[in-house]
Amino acid sequence: MTKSQFTDVLSKWLFEFLRKNYANDYDIEIIIPDGNLSKNPNQTIKKLDAYASFEFHPDILGLLTSKMDGKVESVLLNRSISAISLKEIGEMNCYSKILHAKHSFLASLKGLPDEVNLILLNNDVSNKVLKITENNTIHIFKWDEKIDDIDQITLFPIEGNILKR
Repeated sequence: MTKSQFTDVLSKWLFEFLRKNYANDYDIEIIIPDGNLSKNPNQTIKKLDAYASFEFHPDILGLLTSKMDGKVESVLLNRSISAISLKEIGEMNCYSKILHAKHSFLASLKGLPDEVNLILLNNDVSNKVLKITENNTIHIFKWDEKIDDIDQITLFPIEGNILKR
């Protein structure tokens, strides 16, 4: 699968995840930015606090606009066709904190390399690296091309993962 194909698959997955969990209270938009968010012409992005300083772009951005008060919340998803590195986790951590993301996801066709997997098995390290706020943790998973869904045994964090079935 190419990066572009993987992006399309994950944007559909993210839309379904958000629709299933938030459609009653929010209008849902999925954007695949082609440049920095600060330069994106989308009007919903411009409603995010300090959007003009967002000099980065996630692979996929979900936008939730409250049907009650119009407040906009963001959901981030970065993807990789290779294994996820600590650098990518750190990048997602920064993006999530800057955007005050409601959810943050890292998806890969290869999952986590053994050395990163071992590091994240330590709860103290995992909390420091993956926890953004009390309500947001970076969720990492491998995408299984054969079943066209998340490989459930690859989910991080292991405990309390919102993607567990």
